[in-house]
Formats: sequence, structure tokens, C-alpha cells
Amino acid sequence: MNIKEFADHVFEKHPARFTRKEKERFFDSAKQFLFDNGVSEDEVKVVKFKGAMKSQNLVIGDPSAEYVFTAHYDTPGKTGWMLCTSPIFGQTGANIFVLLAIFLLVPILHIAVDQLFGTDNFISSLAYELCLLVIMFGTMFIKNKNNRNDNTSGSLAVLNLAVMAQQDPEFKSKCCFILFDNEEWGLIGSGSHAKWLKKNKIDASKSTYINLDCIGYGDVLLAAKTPGKNTAFAPITEHLSAAGLNVKKKTSSMIFMSDHANFKNSVMLGYVKRSLIGPLYIPKIHTGRDKICEMDKVTELCDSLKDYTTRA
Repeated sequence: MNIKEFADHVFEKHPARFTRKEKERFFDSAKQFLFDNGVSEDEVKVVKFKGAMKSQNLVIGDPSAEYVFTAHYDTPGKTGWMLCTSPIFGQTGANIFVLLAIFLLVPILHIAVDQLFGTDNFISSLAYELCLLVIMFGTMFIKNKNNRNDNTSGSLAVLNLAVMAQQDPEFKSKCCFILFDNEEWGLIGSGSHAKWLKKNKIDASKSTYINLDCIGYGDVLLAAKTPGKNTAFAPITEHLSAAGLNVKKKTSSMIFMSDHANFKNSVMLGYVKRSLIGPLYIPKIHTGRDKICEMDKVTELCDSLKDYTTRA
């Protein structure tokens, strides 16, 4: 089974990895795909963490490798309503728009409550504020059933790179491949891995982390890094630009934060679109419309990244 065939299998059998059982079934399929393509069983480990929402990461190879390719495999709740204006304002603008709308909605609802139930009706005011909180945060717990871009695309790329490494000993000797859990709940799987590295006296700063998040749909390849000194960012982005990819460099904010944030020399790569007024956004994520993963785009990026690591 090649990566495109495996992608079809994941789209059909593992469209969501939201519950523990769904994640375990996906791991079973991912490991079988790796074994069928020549990866030995002793190279593949499931690392479990008792705390941290019982996160478990899939690790292929040596975590102290020079290059570590990562992606999160868990899928989000149905919170896409907060990003509904992204095609107009961009992803950051959409979040600001929602916050402003809520800020303006509060006094309007207070006036409505006062008119219906009398001025300073504490119970009625508390009830509507609780409803607002439920709407804002409750949707995080509603499973989204379509997640082809977020982050099936990145997970497929990491698995594809692990299989590509079987055909190239030099590439394999330099690389490790990791699927992180619970990114959607606050980068928990990658944070747990960073603590595990420290506990096992592995210096993460000696590795370059290349995190692939939502690489299946969009026109611009966003390359993001956290603030501060980073020896990996410039050479990777320069190589990808030279390969003909439309790269936009950015220091990541909370809006474009991903698992790369837990590692010093790291870069996040994700395809985005330009909004109507210019700022960037990741299209259709956290909604039932996340049904597009362009596998040619995924494999093209894999080829470019493999070429980078073997030339570096």
C-alpha cells in the first residue's frame, strides 16, 4: 500500500481521532502501514504518558536524531464557527472579530434581560452568561467528523517520510518521525515529549524539529517559528523557496501556534490562503467542510524536505 492508498484508507476508516479508541485504531493502521513498507517493529514505539490527558505519541526511530519530523494526529472539536470570518479578515482577524462581537453582545443582552425580567436580575444575567460560555467552550467537546487537512495531511506526510527513509540509508540515519497527541488541547503531546527528552538527558536543541500542520490545502506555504534565536529556520525556508514553493515566513503568534513551540530549533510548515483583505488563514479547519487533502501537495513537500536533509 503506497501513501495515497493509505490516505484513502485513513479518510474512510479514521476520519476523526478524537476519542482514545479512535486514536488507538489509527495507530494500529499506521503501524501496519509502516511494517508493510519495510519499517521494522523495533523502530516503532508508542510512548504513553500517565498524566497529560493520557497522551500517547508514535515515535519512529531515534528521538535524538539530527532531524525530527513531527505532526499532531489528534483531531479538533467543532469550533470552526469562531473562524467563520477568516476568508475575509484572516485567521487573527477572525479571532478578534469574534471577541469584539462577544464584547458588544454582552451589553445588548444585559439590556434585553433588564427589559424582560427587570433591572439587575442576577439569576437571569448569570444564566445568559453561562449560556455564552457554553457556546464558546462547549463546542470544543463536539467531535468534528471531517479532518482531512487538520491534521490528517501532516500525519500522512510524517508516515510517508518514514517510509521514504527505508529506501535511503543516509536520510534514515539523520531522521526521527513522531506523531504527537493532544495538540488541539494545548500542545500536550509535544510538551510531554519535551519533558521526556529532558528526563532522558537528550538535548532537544541539537535537533532540528520540522512540524507539519495542515499541509493539504492552500496556496501559500506558511513557515512559522517561535521568537528568539533559531538556526534551523533560515536554511529550511531558503531551500523550500529555491525549490519553487511560495513560502511566507512568520514568527508564530498564538493564532499560528503548533507543536514546534515546544522546541528551540524548529519550524512549522502549513499551507494557507490569503483572505479578502490580505492576512493569512488556514481554510475550513475545525468544521465539517474540512474535506480536502491534496496528496500531490503533501508528497511534493515531502520530496523537498527529504532533499533538504540529505543535502544539508
